[in-house]
Amino acid sequence: MGEPSLRIALDLPADKARRFGFITAKEQHRIMAEARAITLENMDRFIDRVADTGAGEIYLQRPKEARGNAREFHCLTLQYNKHKRPTFGVVRATWRWPGRTVAAELVTGAPPDLLQWLAAAAHQHSTLLLEQAMQAAWQRAFDQYGFRM
Repeated sequence: MGEPSLRIALDLPADKARRFGFITAKEQHRIMAEARAITLENMDRFIDRVADTGAGEIYLQRPKEARGNAREFHCLTLQYNKHKRPTFGVVRATWRWPGRTVAAELVTGAPPDLLQWLAAAAHQHSTLLLEQAMQAAWQRAFDQYGFRM
């Protein structure tokens, strides 16, 4: 069994990418519009799946009314049975960091606020990758023996 596939990329929120000068206002608006459109599609898909389970109109009305408000919609999705609940996710408006290291940015004279944000985000992301790798290793260790009674 090979190593788990982990996504090693850093995504900056679109507003930060613009503030740091990596993208233009037009690019930021395009990224935000794409994220919004995908989130609305996810909301519609959730409503369709709930309807497919035979839910009555009274159960569908509240999610339909909340469509467009990601926070309210997400809260409503949590009211459904955890094991039967369709998945729903809000798509964040992000820009993919080109992959330079924080040290490389320091050498090029990047502003301190950018360096501080990148260092914190890189640390947080690497911690998440480590946790995911540890979880995958744990699962591989126990899965190789299968279920025993």
